[in-house]
Amino acid sequence: RQLLAFGRAPADEAVPVDLGEFLRASVAMLPRLLGSPIKLQIEAAAACRVLAAPAGLEQIILNLAVNARDAMPAGGTLRLVVSATDGEVELTATDTGVGMDEDTRARIFEPFFTTKNTGTGLGLATVRELVTRFGGTIAVESALGRGATFILRFPRISSEVGPVRGRSRRAPEVAEHALRRVLLVEDDRLVRRSSTRLLEREGFEVIAVADGEEALAFLASAPEVACVVSDVSMPRMDGETLARELAVRRPDLPVLLVSGNHEPTPPVPGGPRRGFLDKPFDGVKLRAAIEALLQG
Repeated sequence: RQLLAFGRAPADEAVPVDLGEFLRASVAMLPRLLGSPIKLQIEAAAACRVLAAPAGLEQIILNLAVNARDAMPAGGTLRLVVSATDGEVELTATDTGVGMDEDTRARIFEPFFTTKNTGTGLGLATVRELVTRFGGTIAVESALGRGATFILRFPRISSEVGPVRGRSRRAPEVAEHALRRVLLVEDDRLVRRSSTRLLEREGFEVIAVADGEEALAFLASAPEVACVVSDVSMPRMDGETLARELAVRRPDLPVLLVSGNHEPTPPVPGGPRRGFLDKPFDGVKLRAAIEALLQG
């Protein structure tokens, strides 16, 4: 179910939803999910309307609650707050759990990354995907031993906005965001992290995975991605092999290969769009290479 939710929009249409009322309606199910050692606190302001699919909002709240529960094995407090400004509705989820170090915090939204023995690594990745679909943003503040706070912000809508059906139900901000979404494939953790930051500073949304096999598993559910940026030298499946697989499975998807010790493979005339960038590179060169590839 998480893979399907991660790869395509929720089944029901996006409609105006008062997020405060929606959260209060979730009170009945959350204590059973959290268990008795965890205390639940909810604060919800009025008139906090957003445009979203109720099934998607429910999954966001449930995944945040499960993540908080797992961070508090000995018990604690989960505080959910909905508030609003003139242009935004904010949902914060604060737990008193074990917290995260900087390396973990930087990777928690990566698909398949997990610190749990039984985790799928898709819970928070799914949350970010759904938040983005509804035109929102998500951030996290945390430190070891000090719990964590997830901050979700959505565009606030007026009462005149009606449901949006079919593929057009996504807000304009989401459609624009999808055009800037990059799948980064890099096996070296430090390089993956630095490349993610470079891309984010240049205005791209980044989904980072560790090798070609993870990239294919992610793309199998057909999420909207503008292009793939992949290292060439990787274990299990290298970048060239990944590019060949994508030429068959997703010929519409541009691929930018990056390497410091390989020569570029000439693109096939009339074939899928492929580019090559030498390492090392800075954010300006990386953005230029991606935009040139996207423009064909």
